[in-house]
Amino acid sequence: MKIKLDVSRLSSPLLLKRVRFYSECMDQVPELASDEEMKNELEAASTELDDAMLEQDLALKKVQQASERVQRARERNVVAAKKYVNKVGIIASTDPSVVQKAGLELVDTKPTRKTTIDPPMHLTLTESNGTGKLHASVKSMSDARTYIFQVNYDITNDKGWQHLTAATRSGTILVGLESGKRVWVRAAALGTVGQSDWSDVASRIVP
Repeated sequence: MKIKLDVSRLSSPLLLKRVRFYSECMDQVPELASDEEMKNELEAASTELDDAMLEQDLALKKVQQASERVQRARERNVVAAKKYVNKVGIIASTDPSVVQKAGLELVDTKPTRKTTIDPPMHLTLTESNGTGKLHASVKSMSDARTYIFQVNYDITNDKGWQHLTAATRSGTILVGLESGKRVWVRAAALGTVGQSDWSDVASRIVP
C-alpha cells in the first residue's frame, strides 16, 4: 500500500500545521498512541520550525525598520544640505569666492547635454486587488521612457534580485508574487542616455 505524502512543497506555516496535526492524530491510532519516540520527534521538529520562523520574522522586521530609518535619514540629510546651500548662496551674493571654500561649485549657465539619468525616487508599495499582487509606484520622471522593477525575497542576498516587469508609466501592478511572503522591490529608470542606478528599496508583505 502506498500512502500519499507531499509536504515538501508546503510553505513553512502550512508544514508546521501539518506536522502538529500528525502529532495529534497519533492518539487516534492504538499502534501509534504509545510510540513516544515518534511523538517526541514530531514535537521536536515542529518546535524547531516554530522557533526558526519566529526568529526569521524578527530579523525581517529589523531589516524593514532599518530600511525605514535609512529613508528618514536620507530625507533629513537632503533638507539639511539644501539649507546649507541656501545659506552659502546668501553669503556668496556679496562674496562669490566663498562658494568654493564652502565645498560647492557654481552652476554652469551653458546648456549641457545630460549623459546620465537619476534613479527613481519615492518608491512605494500598496495592496492591489487579488492575491499575489502589489501596486508599485515611483515619482514620475520626464526623462524616463521605461521603469524597471525587480523583486527580492531575501534582502540579505544581493544576488537574489529578479527582474519582475518593465512599465512605461511610473505606477504599475506587480503580479506573480508569492502570497504571504515579504518582498523587497527596487526600481530603475531607462531613458535615452541609458539606465539609472537602482532606487532605494521598499518592502511589504504580499497579500
